[in-house]
Amino acid sequence: MLADEARAGWVLVEKFDQSRIRLKRPAAARERDGKLDFDPYRTEAGTPQTILTLAILGGILGFFLMMVLLASVLR
Repeated sequence: MLADEARAGWVLVEKFDQSRIRLKRPAAARERDGKLDFDPYRTEAGTPQTILTLAILGGILGFFLMMVLLASVLR
């Protein structure tokens, strides 16, 4: 994650815990914003919440589908 932030000019200032950090960015780094393939001012990094939610729901539905199929085979 920090490699992407460094491409946008952000520098690590402080690490609070396993999920929070503080970064700073010089004003001159704004000139390169148009050339980046991501938003340098985003507030979340990693897997988007919607994708994670869909993956969890898909796993739960897949589990129940397997149980229904297994119950029908064992009858």
